[in-house]
Amino acid sequence: MELIGCTKILMADGSSKPINEICMGDRVSSPSGTYSSVINIISGIEEVLVYIVADGRELCMSKYSLIETSNGVIPVTELQLYDSVNIFDSKTAESKSVNITEIGERTEPQEIYSLELKEEHTYIANGFCVGDFRWMHCIDLR
Repeated sequence: MELIGCTKILMADGSSKPINEICMGDRVSSPSGTYSSVINIISGIEEVLVYIVADGRELCMSKYSLIETSNGVIPVTELQLYDSVNIFDSKTAESKSVNITEIGERTEPQEIYSLELKEEHTYIANGFCVGDFRWMHCIDLR
């Protein structure tokens, strides 16, 4: 998942940190309740971004990102209003599906970041369950 710099990542200690402040070796939380170390941070500039709002949370990402929905993993450009995406419910410490209530594009250039994790390949960004760099590049969409 390629995310904008202010996206909050849930850390292993329960705190949140903007993705642009994450360092190699930091430990992030996964939706399964485990933790994983950051082994690589990839960054770049994107001109067109996709944003979604679900359960009162917003996620803004590269249009090349993939996201897990109730219908499997799909490119964010294929998302539609009211599709279900997975979020992390901090009250129950479990993932749940919620419907997208808003979706759109932003066309201002932004720096984006992607994390590569050592153990798990999913983490929590602004409450959404997202995949790391390796997950995005090895997922089978067939």
